[in-house]
Amino acid sequence: MKKRKLILIIIAIIAIPLVAFSAYFICTDTFEYWAGKGSVDKDLHIEVIMCSGDNLITESKYYADEMAKFSQENKKISEVFKKYDSGEYKKPINIDAEIEIEKGKTIYTYSGTITTKDDKTIDYYQSFSVDCVPTFKIPEEFKPEK
Repeated sequence: MKKRKLILIIIAIIAIPLVAFSAYFICTDTFEYWAGKGSVDKDLHIEVIMCSGDNLITESKYYADEMAKFSQENKKISEVFKKYDSGEYKKPINIDAEIEIEKGKTIYTYSGTITTKDDKTIDYYQSFSVDCVPTFKIPEEFKPEK
């Protein structure tokens, strides 16, 4: 039961900003990112990227499509939580997020390690890009280490 409560807390940490993201996405005039770090302890660390765009739904189908692409690809990180909750994965899990701008694209990357229920450590890597670039400074926690 204790494990289930931890998972519910992690899901709440992620869900609350996502609801705020939805409202912000519809009403905002800016394009910005913020971090969602789903760390319960040092052995369960997953960073999640969330973002919002400037009235993309009503003003530009192109950018609305790019944000839809971001949203669809970004949902894949939630599979790690689901597999942890089901017992397929276990601690330690350590996944970091990065954002890079390259040749007019914004590249999002999740990378780290996951432990399977059989005590095997596997690498996790997911990278995708969208064809739009934010007009602000990327938060330090998402910049790639050089």
